[in-house]
Amino acid sequence: MLDAQRTHRPHLATAFQRRLRAIKRELDGALGGDVDAVHRMRVASRRLREALPVLTLAGEDQADMLGARKLRRQVRRVTTALGGVRELDVALATLEEFGGRSPSLTAATEAMRASLDQERSARRVDMLRRLESLDLKALGRKITTLVAAFDLVADEDHRYLLLGARIGQRVDRFEAALESAGTMYAADRLHAVRIAAKKLRYALELARELARVPTLALTRRLKEAQDLLGRLHDLEVLAGRARTVEAGADSSEELRASAAGLVGAIEGEIIRLHADYVGQRKTLSMVIDRCRRQVCPRMTAAV
Repeated sequence: MLDAQRTHRPHLATAFQRRLRAIKRELDGALGGDVDAVHRMRVASRRLREALPVLTLAGEDQADMLGARKLRRQVRRVTTALGGVRELDVALATLEEFGGRSPSLTAATEAMRASLDQERSARRVDMLRRLESLDLKALGRKITTLVAAFDLVADEDHRYLLLGARIGQRVDRFEAALESAGTMYAADRLHAVRIAAKKLRYALELARELARVPTLALTRRLKEAQDLLGRLHDLEVLAGRARTVEAGADSSEELRASAAGLVGAIEGEIIRLHADYVGQRKTLSMVIDRCRRQVCPRMTAAV
């Protein structure tokens, strides 16, 4: 590659700094109870986590020496703390949505709301404890040191090969998850597709940032599938809670009937959304094919 072209390559440190700034922007809002800030900070932490493994691909010895895995575990703890609260925020919002559809669902939604609120309060205490102990300046220094050390064991061209290999791994895992899920409804397998799609999307975002590989159309399609599968997962979780209320020994006849109605309403939407997902499978297979035929070869060509 020409030297003039090389000078326009963003450095790896820039990508990490951008992700860290995104976390910093949302910290105060998350601490203050802003539902959207919690969500955005969680996404930012996931993007940072997906970038960190690139530093571990130079080899096991180098990865241990650099401390990349330890740092990734630290960031994962932040994601986990935020995730517990975020999951319940979504459950409460979804419950509110269904509760407004029919008066017959009121008894179930009110009972479930009280339980969810109590659980969210407990999880928020844990989240605040973890976030208040989070030293973002120290985290930034560790990342800067990590990237500088990585520069000593992998030259610029080698980084693009490593990222290309990472994308190849993500594509393989996404394809395996897609094939395993098939076209029958299976909540756990569909959730695996969602996770694999998300990780591939974040890796493709990094390729666009660092190697100027055009991946925007692919990440948009993955985001669409991820949102649909996320909704399916949230509905399945809520349906499970409603079934618990329906089967509760202490539940009144009215509450059981209301919970059964809620389960039915949720299952109806699950069936509809799953049909939409099945309709997207061909597009997702196209994403896999384009990653293999265009993205990964272009990562090699960037060297």
